[in-house]
Order: sequence, then structure tokens, then C-alpha cells
Amino acid sequence: MTKITSAQQALHEGLIILLNTKKINQVSIKELAQTSNVARSAFYAYYDNVDSLLEEIENTFIENLNTLDQSITDSATNNFTYFYEVLNYVEENNKLLLALLIKDYDYRLVKKQLQLSKEYL
Repeated sequence: MTKITSAQQALHEGLIILLNTKKINQVSIKELAQTSNVARSAFYAYYDNVDSLLEEIENTFIENLNTLDQSITDSATNNFTYFYEVLNYVEENNKLLLALLIKDYDYRLVKKQLQLSKEYL
């Protein structure tokens, strides 16, 4: 799992907040930095643009979901535990999923999830 800094985590959370009210192309870096309570220079230390931040958020979500998916192949994990963990993960990320799958459908995230699912078929 990729380690992120507290500034990156704040930017993740700030972008999710903004995506629940506007489309990705309407989010400015200035507004994102203000919402995240980080300096604009901190944003540029990690990302080229808002889309690269969104892609990192997507990848982190998929990577964490993949970790849960791998546990189902572990014979020591029962299916109930697996589904409980997945539902808990979805609940923990409800603002992200609301922003990316309900408010403004993120085809890239869905494509990544479908690709991950095909690996298990």
C-alpha cells in the first residue's frame, strides 16, 4: 500500500468534499488548497494538476479494495468476514463513492474496478 503524507490526505479529503458539489473541471487548485487547509505549494509538491490528485485517490481506493479482495482467496477468511469488511470499506468511503459514482460518474474508476474484477475471474 502506498504511504501518503498528512498534506496528501488533507488534499484527498478536500477534493472529495469539493466533488460532492461540483465537477472535477470546476475545481481550482486555489479552492482545493483552501478547502484542504494546505498551501498551494504543498499541492504542487505532489501533483501536476487536480486530475492527477483524483487519479491517486482512485488508485488508492482500488488498491485498498484489492487488498480486501485478496483476502477472499485466503481459506482462513470466511465469506461473511469478507463481505462485512467490504461493506465497512464502502461505508468508510461513502463520500468518495457519492462524489465519483453518483454526483459525477467517474468512468475511469469503474474501468479500474472492472479490470481488477476480471483478474479474479
